[in-house]
Amino acid sequence: MGTVARLSVVWFPETERLAATSLGNTANALGTVLMYPLGPWLCTRSSELPRLVGALAAASVLPFFFATLYFPAAPSTPPSAAA
Repeated sequence: MGTVARLSVVWFPETERLAATSLGNTANALGTVLMYPLGPWLCTRSSELPRLVGALAAASVLPFFFATLYFPAAPSTPPSAAA
């Protein structure tokens, strides 16, 4: 949870931090909620477990890879004095 709050301080002005932090935390919880029906749908037999692990890895690694390539560590102009 601390990562979302830190990102909102660095990237958003004071008037938008609450919304940015709320959306980040909600997206994190939504990923967990989606896995409950997705897991049994992708893996109906124990032999399909590698497919489930591969889907989870792709869902985690691909966004991380592209975000690392595209996004700088901080904006060119800080949105506030706290940033």
